[in-house]
Amino acid sequence: MPNQVHAVPQPSTRMQVESWSEGNRLSVVGQGDRLTTAGAAAILSALGTYWTGLTAAQQAALTPAVTMTPYRVDAAVLGGDLPTVAATITAAIRTPGNTTKNS
Repeated sequence: MPNQVHAVPQPSTRMQVESWSEGNRLSVVGQGDRLTTAGAAAILSALGTYWTGLTAAQQAALTPAVTMTPYRVDAAVLGGDLPTVAATITAAIRTPGNTTKNS
């Protein structure tokens, strides 16, 4: 069970954003939808922006950085940064065209 759910599935986007502070992990989980190529690119862009703001030591502490499938994204995020990164990811998955229904 996640420590916190940052975004629950909506009628337009059935994906959930969750975090686990003890493992410094943020997850995006499909709840009937999957990411499109544009959605995956938006999430990777947001995570890339976050990562470039970290020191080399911080980056080294957060490995593996990202694992991604169309139905799930797991990313390493520093505990104090989880709410901010979750908000950015939530905006990305709620952008029209970034998710599609499973078929």
